[in-house]
Amino acid sequence: MAYTHLTMKELSWIETYFDTGLKPYKIARKIGRSNQPVYNVVSFLKEGGSIIEYFDQYKQNKSKWYASSFPR
Repeated sequence: MAYTHLTMKELSWIETYFDTGLKPYKIARKIGRSNQPVYNVVSFLKEGGSIIEYFDQYKQNKSKWYASSFPR
């Protein structure tokens, strides 16, 4: 099974459910994802981060990986 990254829409749902006090495992069940990615996002939010920052960090990490995977 291939891993698919969380979309911005899913991240928004995680943030909304987190703000209402829903536990991460219940959020994961509601959006149809495994627990670990949801726990990662919730931990980031608890540390004061935002969904936009999380998504930007993901894009940065992805571009670093992509650049190192195909050296010139």
